[in-house]
Amino acid sequence: MAVYREDPYSISNFVVVITGVFDDGYSVRGSFKFNNNHYPIQDLYIMEVKKDEKGNLRAVLKDTAVKDWQDPYHQECPMKW
Repeated sequence: MAVYREDPYSISNFVVVITGVFDDGYSVRGSFKFNNNHYPIQDLYIMEVKKDEKGNLRAVLKDTAVKDWQDPYHQECPMKW
């Protein structure tokens, strides 16, 4: 999307990014989509902090705790889209 790079502060860019349209719903937290209550449906991960070979702390992915987690109260939300 050229408009994203030309004007990163535009409202249309915000809408594109927040609804997961930009880059097919990929973020630094992984792929996601939005539920009817605008909370993300996403995987939750188990991470472990370990020291690397240089002694720096790094977060290491251990496992996927929950696949496609969604807010348990989303059905009670009156928002529709």
